[in-house]
Amino acid sequence: MEGELKRFETVLLKCDEVYPSGRVYPWELMNKATEEHNKKYNQLYVEAPGNDTETVDMAKIVGVVENIHLDGKEVKGTVVLLDTPEANIIKNYDIKVGLCGHGDVDFETNKVTSYEIDKAIVKGVN
Repeated sequence: MEGELKRFETVLLKCDEVYPSGRVYPWELMNKATEEHNKKYNQLYVEAPGNDTETVDMAKIVGVVENIHLDGKEVKGTVVLLDTPEANIIKNYDIKVGLCGHGDVDFETNKVTSYEIDKAIVKGVN
């Protein structure tokens, strides 16, 4: 697969579900965050694991996410893995990609109350 760009649609986040962290990302909030992101940018960087900050580490970029949108209660996008050494390693696997952002949480309800999309990260292999 070296030299080829791998493309696939994936679920980046599920709205109104309780995540293992206990957090809930309300649909209304993620709809707004998605719309605001798409007004500013036409894509989102995908980073390999290992950078736990909201800042994008350009050395770890393995792809981009295009066409970020809501489909029911799921935030989806089309992932395009680039032709880089790190991306070529993972192209042969069915990978999980998730959103990474920053915002505020109501700690009584664990609901996220504000959110800005920063990047997407490789979360693992299916």
